[in-house]
Amino acid sequence: MEGKCNILVVDDDVELASNLQDILETAGYSAAIAADGQTALTLSREKAFDLGLIDIKLPDMSGVKLIEKLAELSPAMEYIIITGYASLETAVEAVRQKSIVAYETKPLDIAHFLALTRQVIERKRAVRKIVEYEELNKVKANLLSMVSHELRTPLATIKGYCTMLLDYNDRLGRDEKYEHLVSIDGATDRLTGLVDHLLDMSRLDAGLLKVNKQPTSMRRLLRQVVAEGRTRAPRHKVRCVIEKKLPRVNVDARRIRQVLNHLIDNAVKYSEKGGSIVIEAGHVGEELYVSVADEGVGISVEERDKVFDRMYHLEQKLTQGGGGLGLSLAVCKGLIEAHGGRIWIETNDGKGSKFVFTSPL
Repeated sequence: MEGKCNILVVDDDVELASNLQDILETAGYSAAIAADGQTALTLSREKAFDLGLIDIKLPDMSGVKLIEKLAELSPAMEYIIITGYASLETAVEAVRQKSIVAYETKPLDIAHFLALTRQVIERKRAVRKIVEYEELNKVKANLLSMVSHELRTPLATIKGYCTMLLDYNDRLGRDEKYEHLVSIDGATDRLTGLVDHLLDMSRLDAGLLKVNKQPTSMRRLLRQVVAEGRTRAPRHKVRCVIEKKLPRVNVDARRIRQVLNHLIDNAVKYSEKGGSIVIEAGHVGEELYVSVADEGVGISVEERDKVFDRMYHLEQKLTQGGGGLGLSLAVCKGLIEAHGGRIWIETNDGKGSKFVFTSPL
């Protein structure tokens, strides 16, 4: 509701409804009008409204009956009843509805009417901010809990093996010491990656993350990333398909490399060993596109819209031991948008996933 408030005016007096629409739009609101209940219901199915100005008597149904039907479509919508037939009975019938916040009689006092409308909208905005604040606090509490857990896991590994090396140094053979050091090194990398993700998300949220764009050969960058990917994922087939005349593009090479590494690591995590991971690049019109496709478990339509949310963590189906906060894709989205590009996913259940991002040429 921080943008324009949407108001629905329902009155069979077409001239009055049109005048109210003009007055409301002049006051900065977005207004639509309907002359009967069925038209109002159709409009409400097509667009969400914050406030309804409803005549108590309509050609096809009563205003109160219309409000009952509208409540099924927009539970948060509130209403001001307007009528030229004021009576105690209609007033009592109106105020029984919790969503009806006022009862105005014709002819309307425009100054009072606008003041009332403003009051209702400001109150709704205040309530919405309170709800958002409570939701934000809940998300922060959940994130803090998850971060604490994820930080403890690699720290426990590091602490455990360091203690073992210190306490049993004389009893451990050379190979055992090497294995413990490898475990410490891996746990340190996981810890560093988690901290980097959190710092990037913090910078993105604060609008402080900067991208240093330079003319870059995407062909060369992709070949370097693919070579590194093959080293990190020796049990997967990582290959690259690049358009022959791929134009140079102004990007922050370090940040694009970060995005590609996240997407390749994600493909490795959610696909079986031996599967193919294909990186493609080309350009269409004024955009360069890069995609990373795997042969993994895929992502359902319901999950597809959530994968770039910071709190989203796709349940593992075929692989084991892949923890994390699910922040890497949220970071990717922030980095690509910082370049003025787009990122999305194309996938079918059980048939792999393809992540695609673009950058303006």
